[in-house]
Amino acid sequence: MKAIRATLSTFASEVVSEDEREVVNDQGHYLVVRLDWRSSDGNAMCEILDALHMASHFTTLDRPRPGRFNHPRTHSNRLYTGTAPPALPANLYKPEYLSSLTPDELKELNVQPKVEFLFPARVMRCVLNVMSERWPNRTVELQLALGM
Repeated sequence: MKAIRATLSTFASEVVSEDEREVVNDQGHYLVVRLDWRSSDGNAMCEILDALHMASHFTTLDRPRPGRFNHPRTHSNRLYTGTAPPALPANLYKPEYLSSLTPDELKELNVQPKVEFLFPARVMRCVLNVMSERWPNRTVELQLALGM
């Protein structure tokens, strides 16, 4: 967990998925738009963090804490094309993205050594519980991405 904490403390908002508001039949909802440079490891890690954030809105007795909940969001297949932030672990960048860069761009990106995002079993049980409630069709995909 130390390596994960150290890595997360360096993250900027550019690492997490974009939210895009879409209106259908006069109903607004938010779509999660993935970043085109972020790897499947990075996507899975962000989904874990999102589920942990959602779980923090509840007490240990599954009662909601005071405060406002996040907007409901739906996962989409859309990709956001933007500039990848520098100095992230290598496994957060798509290999195809890294191989598309020139040597100078790679140097400027300052790719850091790979970090294994291994969360304790109790944390993963919480994540899978939240995900099965919030995004039932995404739970199996997350388990596969995490090698569970």
